Amino acid sequence: MAMMQASVTKLDQRQSLEVLQTTLHGALSIITYLRDLFPSKAYTNRWYESRDAVLPFEDYASARMPQTRSNAAEQSTQIPVLQRHKSKRADAFLQWLVSVIDLRTWEVSD
Repeated sequence: MAMMQASVTKLDQRQSLEVLQTTLHGALSIITYLRDLFPSKAYTNRWYESRDAVLPFEDYASARMPQTRSNAAEQSTQIPVLQRHKSKRADAFLQWLVSVIDLRTWEVSD
């Protein structure tokens, strides 16, 4: 049996906030999708990749991720990403969400 080698990635505070934003947006996208709170047209299915580099929140929120499994990394999972400009109710929810987790409003000390 081959042993897996752990990958160690150190995050700075800004990257940590990006991970938090992406995780929160992703979790709420999945919950709203499963609870059928918005029309299906408000979501775009994308492949989220497990990798060492931190995916910028803007890339996640804009669904700038692989559209097909063949374009994604080996360790990835398909998720519904709630998108802007697809539903007025979804837009209002995303506006609220972005105002809550906007990086510019968070104080980052060095």
